[in-house]
Amino acid sequence: MKIRENAGAGPGLAGFLVRLLNPALVILATFVSFFLLEAYFTQTDRFIYSSEAQRALDVRVSVIYIICGVLIYFVVALIYEKPIHSALSAIRRGEKPPEQLLSLARIRAMNTPVTYCVVTVAIWLFAMVLFPFLLTMIAPPVTRGYWLTSLLISFFDGAFVTVLTYFLLSAVSRWLFLPKLFPLGHLDAQVGGHSLSIRAQHALVFVAICVLPLLLNLSNLAMCRFILVPEVSPQELTLKSLTDYHLLQSAYLSIFAFIMGLGIVLSLAVNQRRSLKSVGEAVERVHKGDLSRFVQVTSKDELGRLGDGVNEMIIGLRERSRIVDAFNRYVDRTLTKQVLDGELTMGGVQVEVSVLFCDIRSYTALSEGMEPERIVGMLNRYFTRMAEAIEDEGGTVNKFIGDGILAVFGAPRTQPDHRDKAIRAALSMYAALEDFNEEQKEDRLPHLKIGIGVHSGLVLAGNIGTPNKIEYTVIGDPVNVAQRLDEVAGEKGIPIVCSGATLGPYKQRYPHEALGLIRVRGRVDPIDIYSLTPEGIRDNGAVENGVESEPPEEKAEEKA
Repeated sequence: MKIRENAGAGPGLAGFLVRLLNPALVILATFVSFFLLEAYFTQTDRFIYSSEAQRALDVRVSVIYIICGVLIYFVVALIYEKPIHSALSAIRRGEKPPEQLLSLARIRAMNTPVTYCVVTVAIWLFAMVLFPFLLTMIAPPVTRGYWLTSLLISFFDGAFVTVLTYFLLSAVSRWLFLPKLFPLGHLDAQVGGHSLSIRAQHALVFVAICVLPLLLNLSNLAMCRFILVPEVSPQELTLKSLTDYHLLQSAYLSIFAFIMGLGIVLSLAVNQRRSLKSVGEAVERVHKGDLSRFVQVTSKDELGRLGDGVNEMIIGLRERSRIVDAFNRYVDRTLTKQVLDGELTMGGVQVEVSVLFCDIRSYTALSEGMEPERIVGMLNRYFTRMAEAIEDEGGTVNKFIGDGILAVFGAPRTQPDHRDKAIRAALSMYAALEDFNEEQKEDRLPHLKIGIGVHSGLVLAGNIGTPNKIEYTVIGDPVNVAQRLDEVAGEKGIPIVCSGATLGPYKQRYPHEALGLIRVRGRVDPIDIYSLTPEGIRDNGAVENGVESEPPEEKAEEKA
């Protein structure tokens, strides 16, 4: 399958300059290295040429060769990097590049430093052979000093430029290409991509800034001792001339090694600092609970694998957070924590709680004739308001039963003041209903009335079911009594009915009205019950701030 390139997809002048950035950096490094090393060997020039004509010819050939080398680098950039820039242009336009183009662009972006290094080595190796043979053919004789000097310049200059090229272009790829081509990281999954390990990179830096300068100096000393000195006349060979020669060469070598070593070390430092900074920022964000951003992975070395590992951790934490949020919609947060921590066990414990049961009065009649979507939407908004009122007081919505709500205070989290919390929640629910009914009125939906029953006592609270499916619930007499009190509230037309077992310690705190003793279905002993009517509210023809309000039936007729 032929890859279709996006012609003219580049972003103008900026894109053109980016395409020429890599060859420009390599050419700059080559010129700096060449002139510094040439200055190092300047002192030997008078010994290595057999004539001035040979020197002039060597200069002309060098200029032509440099121009050809520059053209080669730019041709490599325009041809080799073309898939990279085509894919990036498509990404900038918000398009997804063809898979084959994207894969080729990724491979070439990863291998760009190596490719330019190979070209650099080839150019310098060719120069090592070309110049001596060319001078031998055109302007003989060629001295042994010229052969050796040409060999040393080509070898060491090529070695320094190659190492510097690798780290410079690695920095460019990690800055401009790889983040966009690998937005999710995992460069190690791309077959054909090259990258040196951290250990190999440090070894390469050591060779470049320590081993190569030492070898260069030793090679030059050997050349002076065994080749140049025998060819110099005794009149020229004085202590002063030798001293000046070595001092100058030492100075030039120090400058050359410092500048080239600085470029190599800075390039490596930029590459590794970028990766470590991205990992550090991501870990700090995770520590603060922010899981919104990933590490920007731009290599397949150890730092790249570290970044991928942190990203996998963030994905896992996101999934855990999503599961927790989902669980919290169905069960209490305490239960969610027990499930995720592996602490969930079958069975239950006996605990004293307050149970609240609430349902909508005449729900069947209200929903009759309404579209299912509107019924579901109304119930969801209603349940949201009621659940918020319950949870704000520390209660747990145990389950929704049709239009009813079963809430528990005191389990699974122990609450010594569960009675007070249950009463406060009941009052808050009734207050929230007023706001809800205002919204219902604006949306031309039915006016809802609820009944709430609250009772306290000992229940069995725990996980009940099978090993494959379990449910946290409470079982016992207080649950049945709370449901029966809710029915009493409906029968008597009052909003909240509370048992003495719940209200007893708080009779001085909450306004109430004693309703006497009742015998709840399924129980032998009667219980005392009380009406908790929020101030200013009456269910049927209430007195509100001294003004008699309309009965709910009349309001319902108005809405109809």
